[in-house]
Amino acid sequence: MDIPVDLDGARDVEAALLGNAVQRSGAVVMGRNLFHVVDDGDGWSDEVGDGAPDVRWRPPFFVVTHNPPAQVRLNLDVTFVTDGVANALDAARAACPPDKDVVIMGGGNVIAQAIEQGLVDEMVLRVAPTLMCAGMGASVGTAQFPTELRRWRRARRLSQLDLAIRAGTTQRHVSFIEQGRSRPGRDVVVRLAESMHLTARERNELLAAASFAPAYTVSRLDDVTLHAVRLALNTVLDGSRARTMRP
Repeated sequence: MDIPVDLDGARDVEAALLGNAVQRSGAVVMGRNLFHVVDDGDGWSDEVGDGAPDVRWRPPFFVVTHNPPAQVRLNLDVTFVTDGVANALDAARAACPPDKDVVIMGGGNVIAQAIEQGLVDEMVLRVAPTLMCAGMGASVGTAQFPTELRRWRRARRLSQLDLAIRAGTTQRHVSFIEQGRSRPGRDVVVRLAESMHLTARERNELLAAASFAPAYTVSRLDDVTLHAVRLALNTVLDGSRARTMRP
């Protein structure tokens, strides 16, 4: 049975909800990855973005990052905060007009940290009929990751400074991750795993502890894609058996 859908009406409702949210925004907090999308050449403009096309008011933006960019394309009031989500929210509250709200735009990493630290007063969910096959869920906890990272670091006999140097980050960042005060992005988890020379299976486990999809597929030995590997193993084993049986 066909169900009639009023697309124009749905767009009107969506536009009204978005417009109301924009008008309520007195300061906006976002993560570094989301800001990269916003500031990219195909990102926001005078016609597209927060407050567009009505650009008479745009709130200040506070970007949580460990690596502020050297330059910014957009003409926005942007502050890069390098000491965590809580401090970014404190700065946003100080800049927010009293009759407006501090909005955490995303991404999922920043939202999850704010939720886990009890910093969110109200959550507004917008449901879209599209399944996205990548990204990070905001509701998935990562309490296991700090413990796993510390365990592997100690097993490799590395100090936080040693690991930070190898992974191209700072000792403070590693310390914050192990304390659960900072939630690393996927690229950081991959670099940490590589720096500790973890096996492919161990890297998958570390990624899973941080709520990321595995980097390597797991296949059974009888999988058709491993036919050449089985032949090579059989050749080695046959040769070994022949030498063992030789009088």
